Amino acid sequence: SLIMDNTETPAVKITSWGDYLPKLPLTDIIISDNHYFKFQETYKKNDNELIRFLSNIPNNSPVNVIIVTKEGEVDNNINLEEEQGKIKDIVKKASGSTKSSVTIVTTYKSHDRSLITNYYRIKHGSCFHLKSNGLKGDVMTEIKSHGKKQNEEMSKYLLGIYQEIVSSPVRCFGDKKSNFLNF
Repeated sequence: SLIMDNTETPAVKITSWGDYLPKLPLTDIIISDNHYFKFQETYKKNDNELIRFLSNIPNNSPVNVIIVTKEGEVDNNINLEEEQGKIKDIVKKASGSTKSSVTIVTTYKSHDRSLITNYYRIKHGSCFHLKSNGLKGDVMTEIKSHGKKQNEEMSKYLLGIYQEIVSSPVRCFGDKKSNFLNF
């Protein structure tokens, strides 16, 4: 397999996603995080660091980003339609491709925090923002390589749930483009 599973890492010890995550070329990123847009101040301080880093790896190749978040858990000062445009600009610049896409989907359907890419899934016990997020010491993060059959099967299971969500979202903004999900 391209990457090995890592052991659990306390999230408080991760200084940046760029230092922690494998540097692999990606075409698709799905971030499922109930609280990604919950607090405007935290969201702004983190400046989409995770998306910026992951989109940067293919370099001059399009990347499709989907953010699944919880309806009713979005800061009143955050306009998701505007944020979709801003994040898309970040992804286009980071990836070096004008064909990159970003979609934001909201749902009431409960979902754990996960990030799925072509090669791995990240299991993360809290919101994906590392800075000013009041991360507790017992929040753990793990990389689950798709090189291991059980990890790939779990990612496929989660993609089935995300497919249900994108098929009937509460709200949806953006390009509706993915190699993992059908809109």
